[in-house]
Parts: sequence; C-alpha cells; structure tokens
Amino acid sequence: MPQAEHPTRRKRAGIDEAAAAFGLTELMPRRNQELSSGQRTLVSIVKAVLHRPDLLILDEPTASLDPDIAARVRQAMLDAHRRDGTALLVTSHNMREVETLCERVVLLSTVSLSVMDETQTRNLLNVLTTSVTPAEYLTGVAAFGLMKLTLTMTTITVMTTLVYGFALNSLGWSAVPIVLLLIVNGWALGFIILGLMLRFGPSAEILTWGLNYVMLSVSGVFFPVSALPGGIGEVMRYLPTGLAFEAMRTILQGKPVPAGMLWSAAAGSVIVLGLALAFCGWMLRIFRRRGFVTRYS
Repeated sequence: MPQAEHPTRRKRAGIDEAAAAFGLTELMPRRNQELSSGQRTLVSIVKAVLHRPDLLILDEPTASLDPDIAARVRQAMLDAHRRDGTALLVTSHNMREVETLCERVVLLSTVSLSVMDETQTRNLLNVLTTSVTPAEYLTGVAAFGLMKLTLTMTTITVMTTLVYGFALNSLGWSAVPIVLLLIVNGWALGFIILGLMLRFGPSAEILTWGLNYVMLSVSGVFFPVSALPGGIGEVMRYLPTGLAFEAMRTILQGKPVPAGMLWSAAAGSVIVLGLALAFCGWMLRIFRRRGFVTRYS
C-alpha cells in the first residue's frame, strides 16, 4: 500500500513551485531584511497566490519591479488565473499591464484625481487664498476633469479603432446615454471625495480609491445587484449607477432599450450630482472659515 505524502512536504513543494514560477528560487535562503523593496514586493505576491485564492486584489503589483521581472510576474499571475480560476482585480497606471491582465477595465473619476493632483503639488493653497468663489472653483475642477476625460477617451478610442478594429457602435448607440450617466455619477462621487478631502485633509485621499471600489460592488458592474446579500440588492437597485449597469446588461442580452430605466437613472443622476455639489460647497466654506487651508501649506 503506497504511503501518503506528508502535508508538510506537499506545502514545501507548493512553495518551491510558486518560487520557481515567479523567479524567486535564488532568494529563498535569504532573510526578509536582506531583500530590496522590489524583492519584498515579489515575495508578497508569491505569498498571496500560494494558497490559490478565488480573488487576488493587486494594487500596482509591478510598480517597483524591473521590466523583465514584471513581465514574468504578469505571466505567472495569468497562469494562476488559467490554472486555478483565480480572479484578478488590478489597479495600475501601466496600460501594458492592464492590457495583459484585464478583460474588463474601469477608469476612475477624473474629478477626484484632479483634486489629488492639486493637493500633491500644493496648488490648492494658491487657488483658495484668492478671491475665487466655491462655485467658480468647482466649475473649474469639473471642466478640467471633463477636458482630461475627453482627451483620454478620444485617444483610447482612436488607438483601439486603428490597432484592434474596435467599432464604437458595436454595442449600439443606445450605450452612449449609459456612458454619459456613468460620467455624471463619476463627477458626483468625485465631488463627494473632494469635500471629504477638504474637510479631513490629505489622509482622506484613500477614499479616492476606496469609494470607487465600494460603488463598483453595489452597482452591479460584474453581477446583478440582486446577488447582493441581506436585501442590500433591493435598495441598491435604485441607485442611478445600478440602473445604468442593469440597462447595459439588458442591451447586451439583445433586448429592447429600457427607456424607463434610463429616464429613472437620469433623474437620479441629476439629484445625486446636485447633492454632491451642495455637500462639496458646504465643505469648501468650512475649509476656508476654519483655516484648514494650512494643511496644504
């Protein structure tokens, strides 16, 4: 009767296999404090995939790695996805990485990112010590974000059309109002994050990413909102973003355009944007009155 393999030996074999796939074999005898920051990042990725999780969340996974090692890591993550069915949720500024790893792509709101740019370059102090009114400032942020979004989407559309033969009307022109609704809601979320950053300081920048992921989860981007537990889906189905994605899902199924759903989403989007602007204006007035501007000096 063959003897069963010892669990410790199986675990060791799995570690050796993962280390070889990511090119870590030579680093195995070394201590953690002897590794560079890039090597520690690589070790963290290997530890994450070692137990073959159902979902792997990666934030700029190859940002500190050399190009050849980054390419090997991407291939190893793709192999893990194909072999074990591990879903990959990746945030990255590297478009080559996004193209290699992702089947679906979401661009984050340019409004909140524009504010982050201003806080990091300390331009916010220069702007808010002038006579610029809250309405003028918010209008400028929205216009600048729209300009950046237009340039980005135009470039992406042209390149995907030329390189991949992508047709803008492949989903039908009925998808255009859905995209516009999502842009409006992205603005609203951006203004909410802007207000929180003004009120609580640079530490609130993490909400730029966190709230976007929360909205992705409750808006039915990857699954119908009815799949949300505890009756949450019954509430979230009335969100403008939830209605927009449900309308898109309906169109993709080849069914008629749900006009009523789109009109409801449009009305909700206007209300949400108005509330977001009011909240942001309120936070901006508090920001000036209480002298929070010194946080960015």
